[in-house]
Amino acid sequence: ALNGCPMPAGGWLLANPKPTTNDLFAVDFADAANGWAVGAFGEVLRSSDGGTTWTRQNAGTLGDLFTVSFANPQLGWAGGYDPDTNAAVVVHTRN
Repeated sequence: ALNGCPMPAGGWLLANPKPTTNDLFAVDFADAANGWAVGAFGEVLRSSDGGTTWTRQNAGTLGDLFTVSFANPQLGWAGGYDPDTNAAVVVHTRN
């Protein structure tokens, strides 16, 4: 589920329940095709077809990611909190 997202008038349509069962907390699209969703346990999903399909990416953390922002399809950041280390988490990609 995308926690905190408003419910659209017609409701959400579950288009593809895989590849995750983890909660997702944020989504950002760099353009009409390229988007990322982040969530619990370091979950990062990427779409290159406008959200029709999603693939898992390795964030290098098991901390919960609550925010994501991409400047373009190659340059992005995600942030959150790791309860195991009691510390903030920021991950970055250039590809």
